[in-house]
Amino acid sequence: MSDLIVREPSAAETARVAYFFRNHMLLPHAHILMALRCRPVERFVAAGAWWTEGSAVRFQLVCLPGVAQPEVFALLINRVTESARLAGGQRLHYADALTEDDPTAAHLKNNGFTPLERNRFFEVNYEDAGRRVTHLFEKFRPDIPPAWRTEPIRNHSPEIIMSLMGNHPLMPATELHYYWQMNSPGGLDLDASSILFDGAQPIGTMVLRAGQETLYIDIRVVRVENRRLRSLGNLLIFHHGTARRHPGGQFRRLQFHGGEAEHRETANLAIRMGGRELPSRYIFAKIL
Repeated sequence: MSDLIVREPSAAETARVAYFFRNHMLLPHAHILMALRCRPVERFVAAGAWWTEGSAVRFQLVCLPGVAQPEVFALLINRVTESARLAGGQRLHYADALTEDDPTAAHLKNNGFTPLERNRFFEVNYEDAGRRVTHLFEKFRPDIPPAWRTEPIRNHSPEIIMSLMGNHPLMPATELHYYWQMNSPGGLDLDASSILFDGAQPIGTMVLRAGQETLYIDIRVVRVENRRLRSLGNLLIFHHGTARRHPGGQFRRLQFHGGEAEHRETANLAIRMGGRELPSRYIFAKIL
């Protein structure tokens, strides 16, 4: 008989369980579950968090190093699935995009999950990208419409970003609000990230997060029909970022991603900037 149990934490245990998620997104309204071994003494070994997003439920799993994951994750996934059904969810999504060879992806597949969508990831040398952006900005500066300007996202609201993404969001609303509030290396770079305005009308944005040596482009969109003007808009938001986070300093790499079908422009841009493609990552989900 297994000595493993899954239950909700008590008020006194909440802070200890939250520590499991120190390197992961943990929304304030998320429901927490913890897995414990009862023998020889009770001890935490893993935890799960889930939350609703419209008709979907998203969840995250974390496990201590050295713990046998298949049994632990199976119990947590079963409990999250049951909770999601009771909450009226129609689909259950894993929160992180995973490569096919990620151990967690294997556990999800073994518990009925399949890849829902594929995201392509690209990495560019930041110093090379910075030189390219600076050169092109100086070359095409006279062509940029005089009513266009960029402003840091710090002075604006996440709702503007969501409206610009439209039907092809690169980041769920809950995630965007979460990272917007974080004052840590994992949060958004509120100054290098920008909104592109045409007069008073927002027409584009680029949202960046800072890692140790990598700047992550989580969102990039310019809503302009004319292809040449759209290219100038992209140039302007890239210049906004490189002017505030100078290449040759802390950051060595620039990484961005896009959906396989709906964000093909991202792949084309990465290739033009001399980037290399990283292993694709997948959003795993199942119907409830």
